[in-house]
Amino acid sequence: MPVFTNSQQVTLVLQSLLLGVGIGAVYDMLRALRLHFRCGWAGVALLDTLFWAIVLAALFEFGLIAAAGQPRGFVLLTAAGGVGLYFAALSETVLEVIMRLLQALAKLRRAVYGLRMHCQTVVKQRCSPVKIRFLTKKFEKDSFLFRKKGIK
Repeated sequence: MPVFTNSQQVTLVLQSLLLGVGIGAVYDMLRALRLHFRCGWAGVALLDTLFWAIVLAALFEFGLIAAAGQPRGFVLLTAAGGVGLYFAALSETVLEVIMRLLQALAKLRRAVYGLRMHCQTVVKQRCSPVKIRFLTKKFEKDSFLFRKKGIK
């Protein structure tokens, strides 16, 4: 079992603090989705399951890579401290930014949908079968330049 030096342990503490901040950010992203889409109990359960799957995978990967597979209690404690620090300092701001971004994306989606519907009505008006038949009849006529005997 490799021995961690003091500087490596301080680096590990700072990394686990950032891991906790990342966990808090993932929680706020999923919370913003839940609030924006007004999920029912099934949606809430799905998003909570997704959150815990992400957290467990992140802790597992962090324990294997950064902590070299050694169980270290201070890693979990500082990750929890990072989550607490995130919720105390950044959570409201980040949640507001994500909610505004989701609202802007919803407005953009409505605008694109309205443009699409407008384009469909214009295409239906311009490309009606009556107008197409009129154009084909127009081009079926003989040209005044090219008669049966050649060019005039």
